[in-house]
Amino acid sequence: MKTNYKNFLSLAFLLVLASCKTVGESSPFNFLEGSKVQIDAPPHYVQKLSDCVLVLPVKAEKNLKPYQEALEASLLRHVAEKFNRAIPASEVRKVADSNMLTLSFQKDLQTLRERMGCNTIVTARLIGPGEKNLIVWSGHEVGIEITFPEAMSLGHIWQGRHVTSRSSGGIPLSPLGAVKDIAGAQLFALDNDVAASVIGDGVRKIMSRFPKVS
Repeated sequence: MKTNYKNFLSLAFLLVLASCKTVGESSPFNFLEGSKVQIDAPPHYVQKLSDCVLVLPVKAEKNLKPYQEALEASLLRHVAEKFNRAIPASEVRKVADSNMLTLSFQKDLQTLRERMGCNTIVTARLIGPGEKNLIVWSGHEVGIEITFPEAMSLGHIWQGRHVTSRSSGGIPLSPLGAVKDIAGAQLFALDNDVAASVIGDGVRKIMSRFPKVS
């Protein structure tokens, strides 16, 4: 029994170490490690913002799809506190689809602004490994980037980035500890509210650095 447990403990330790290495290598946000939020904004940027903002639909890789809806909802909630009018991504999708607009084209984005009577746009993207589940340890690590792009240019008016993460479990030091860590990690992995909570926390930290515009 002791031999089997030692083998299990060794395997768990290696899995957690491998996970840490994988998370580190696959996250392009590593340069933010140790800092809470990184902001990039030129002087007098507020003058370039209108009193209305369009929330563009979030595009996400397959492993980050579970966070997509939560990011759109959280971003809308926070920009609605900063602008007189905030138009959700769902409305933007409808108008873009009905007018056959491609939102990655600057010309089509300008058409969207004109059709919806709203000059400021906010975009968001997700980067990173997302969710990891290794039996005794489960966690989320997601990089969030929020950008207010310049009209008809490749630059931006304001940009904020942050890595948000949360985990449960660890390296068990006893059979009882193993049961406890496995149970905690798996309950954490099954909690559908965790992804929304992780994203909400990250967006809140970024947008707390953005001023009230109107």
